[in-house]
Amino acid sequence: MILVVACINFTNLAIARAEKRTREISIKKTVGSSRLELASQFLAEAMGYALLSLLLAVFLVYALLPSVNTLLGRPSPCPSRPERRPSPWVSPS
Repeated sequence: MILVVACINFTNLAIARAEKRTREISIKKTVGSSRLELASQFLAEAMGYALLSLLLAVFLVYALLPSVNTLLGRPSPCPSRPERRPSPWVSPS
């Protein structure tokens, strides 16, 4: 449910940002950019923002998870050095 709300929020923000960029779009169309070029530019920007957000989220999880677990008084579900388990797909030699 939270993911759906986040996607709707992102879509609304992207539409609002696109409305503010109408001048840039009109200048690019006047110069000769095609619809495909404009769409690919917006798609590339959205993917860049999503990748940056993913990297920031992963960093924040790794940085803040030990503090949150200490505050809540429970062990970490993601140990910093997990033990190596033998793979069930590879037979020992």
